[in-house]
Amino acid sequence: MTAAVARLAGEFAGRVDRGTVRRTVVSCRADLDAAPPPALPELVERLARQRLLQLAGRASESG
Repeated sequence: MTAAVARLAGEFAGRVDRGTVRRTVVSCRADLDAAPPPALPELVERLARQRLLQLAGRASESG
């Protein structure tokens, strides 16, 4: 998870703070608890990226 947080924090720098990125990754990991362990890193990062894109989009719309 640490690597996903680092990559996503860099990708969303200036749009979403690192704490929000970390909380999103942790939440995604919990949501994917039933997924096969070998697939988890990729699935967590993909789901977190999608949620952060939505969050960043809402933030830019509100001003």
